Amino acid sequence: MSEQVLPLSVFSSPDSRISPQMNIAGNKVTPSTPINSTTFPWPNGAQWFVVFDNKSLKVLANVVSADNTTVPSEIAAFDNNVDAVLVLSSFAPNLNHTPQGALYTALRKYGAGTALTEIEQSVAAFSSGFSGSYSYCFVGTMDNDAGTPGFDIRSIVIDNNTELLLSLVPLDLPDGTVYRVNPLVNPAVAVS
Repeated sequence: MSEQVLPLSVFSSPDSRISPQMNIAGNKVTPSTPINSTTFPWPNGAQWFVVFDNKSLKVLANVVSADNTTVPSEIAAFDNNVDAVLVLSSFAPNLNHTPQGALYTALRKYGAGTALTEIEQSVAAFSSGFSGSYSYCFVGTMDNDAGTPGFDIRSIVIDNNTELLLSLVPLDLPDGTVYRVNPLVNPAVAVS
């Protein structure tokens, strides 16, 4: 019989005074590099990447990067891994520092959707004379041959934080339980 449905929570803020946060199945995950306004050396913001195993729910990689064009090598190592789930939380990035190049392509491959498109559209529409930060949260599987959609959310208004709340739903397979990332499920409701 399947285990219980577990929470997956991701928090991002466009405000450099507020650190991003993650909680995977009740376990708080902290950035590999301290992220706050005192220790933060990147004026254009950063992305916090975490990869976890969808069977054990253990963190496999945890990287902070100010590079908005490439996937960190520690994260790229899990590309096309059916057991790997990517979680991304932005930290106070400027609108002129949105995901581009290989990072943008990877997020799309792993299922980034409307929220990434909305950030891109806002930058295209308001880049001239518009200054600000955004927050962005993304969760998706790193083996996306089936085109499984990921989950993403964004905020472009200053001081408007973003939180992505999802569920880890157990799926019993012959070789053990695998947790799927799903929209938030009410724990009182049975999941089939």
